[in-house]
Amino acid sequence: VVVLTIPGRLGSHWFPLRQISTATSLAIFGNQLGIALGFFLTPLLVGNHSNIDDIGKDLSRLFWIMAILSSISFLLVII
Repeated sequence: VVVLTIPGRLGSHWFPLRQISTATSLAIFGNQLGIALGFFLTPLLVGNHSNIDDIGKDLSRLFWIMAILSSISFLLVII
């Protein structure tokens, strides 16, 4: 709930009146796209193994990929 209200608040403070709806819609679309990619990529990266250790390794790889991409995104926003 909190995340979905942020684009409108940021758009109203950062953008002129005629660009608020475009900025808000792009931000919400990005949020929904991220959720959709998460549902799509997780089964591709985490295999259906019978060994629990193999599943753990796949999950660890998935979490490292997410951490690296999030860190890169964070640095790009800060810079």
